[in-house]
Amino acid sequence: MPHGTPPNPLPRTADRTRTQRLTGGATAAVLIALTAAGIVHLRLRTIEARSLSMWERDWERVEPGWSGQLPTQSGVDDANPLLLAGIAFELVFTAALVYVPPLRGLFGTAALPLDVVALIAVFPVLVWGTDELRRLRRRTRKPART
Repeated sequence: MPHGTPPNPLPRTADRTRTQRLTGGATAAVLIALTAAGIVHLRLRTIEARSLSMWERDWERVEPGWSGQLPTQSGVDDANPLLLAGIAFELVFTAALVYVPPLRGLFGTAALPLDVVALIAVFPVLVWGTDELRRLRRRTRKPART
């Protein structure tokens, strides 16, 4: 290699111009694509927020009928009759399985000691109380801003 020749000659001007054009075009395409993606993302978030707001308004109107908690004439909710009926059925059915002699023999159960009965008696009250607290929270909750 002669002393006056650079080891990597600079590309010709035409090659450099073409490379610059390709790089510039690719950069512009990426910027346009990112801008379009950002606009689409923001638009979808706006549509989603609007749809969610409309859904929540509709749900506030429909949900009381679905949950069986329609307000009474006085404006105060009564106890949940289905929950109370379920608790009563559970207590009667369990007592029958444990204390009625034919069912006791069929299911292989025995009478419970008094301390176990006292422990089990707490659970229906706990379920009913939890439901009442949830309903109280819903009644006293401030409506969401839209």
